[in-house]
Amino acid sequence: ICRYLRARKFNLKDTQELVESLADVWKEGQKHGFYPTAAEALGGESHESAFLTQFPLIMNGLTRNGCPLLYFPVKYMSIEGIECVCPMDTISKYMWHFAAHKCTNIVAKAKEEDPSRFV
Repeated sequence: ICRYLRARKFNLKDTQELVESLADVWKEGQKHGFYPTAAEALGGESHESAFLTQFPLIMNGLTRNGCPLLYFPVKYMSIEGIECVCPMDTISKYMWHFAAHKCTNIVAKAKEEDPSRFV
């Protein structure tokens, strides 16, 4: 919630409107199990590796306290390239997959290997 408050400069009414507007997006992701596989998120026809060449979302390990370390160099993103690989509406579906499944699995594995790393 703090992230949303910051995004709206701690204006409670604006923050509430933002959260309410995102509820439908969350329900849509939940209805599909937050897209358990990249293939489901990308529509089944696109390959994740091809998608990531155009949408450079890079997970580079974990921080000291166990948070996923993500890089998203926007300047290398190619809208035209994404449209060649998959429909644009799949980006939000892929992000659900990434957050709910990929990151969760990576953090769980790291926590299993070294529980002292997590605060």
